[in-house]
Amino acid sequence: MRTHTSSFKTEIAKLGRQQSAEITYTIDDEEITLTNEDLISITYTSNGALLKSVMQCAEIETYNEIPVGTELSFKWGIKVNNSIEYLSFSNFIVKEVEKQEDGNTYLMRCYDYLLKSMVDYESMSITYPISIRDYISTICTHLGLTFANSSDDFANYDKEILNEPYLDSEGNTLGYTFRDVLDELAEVTASCICINKDNELEIRYINETNDTIDGNYLKDINVNFGEKYGAINVIVLSRSADSDKIYYP
Repeated sequence: MRTHTSSFKTEIAKLGRQQSAEITYTIDDEEITLTNEDLISITYTSNGALLKSVMQCAEIETYNEIPVGTELSFKWGIKVNNSIEYLSFSNFIVKEVEKQEDGNTYLMRCYDYLLKSMVDYESMSITYPISIRDYISTICTHLGLTFANSSDDFANYDKEILNEPYLDSEGNTLGYTFRDVLDELAEVTASCICINKDNELEIRYINETNDTIDGNYLKDINVNFGEKYGAINVIVLSRSADSDKIYYP
């Protein structure tokens, strides 16, 4: 959950609240900021599931065309006590641009840094055996990402991979992408793997925030709630035919 004040929760539930959004990006060393007057809409979603990698997505419609490959940041907020309290999101990369001929606007489809993992898995010149934690660190370095948990203990962090699991004996592809590998590593670590607000790849676990923002707060905002999970007390990993079971925690 993104950090917010109690006043933010109070204001978000009110009719007639004042909202604001900003998008910032750089082209040819010039920093450009788009505000409410430039923006038609921003639709934020996340793509993933429990024990998988989770990618944040944003569809942004503006009067300004933002080129494919551009990195941008955006924040959304509401007016609280005569100033805007913003929620900041991680950076996004523009993947697709579509001109909307009927309104002379541009629709950009953008994804967080997990987009960098949507490429074919290839050799990283690893010396095996290698621990799960060091393996994830190596993947991050290879993809140009920072691993937030490079020094942390997490489920199965010290278990070892004995040989290359995603290439054949001659080093040829078996059809995996790095995103596929991260999905399997999320299962191994009993976590969700995502990009955090600092644009780092993070092993993330469900935790209790003692805070709730539900449909009662968002009833006048265009928000859709998808499948809900919980409460989750334990994760059970089992082999085929349920021969062995590992409980976490």
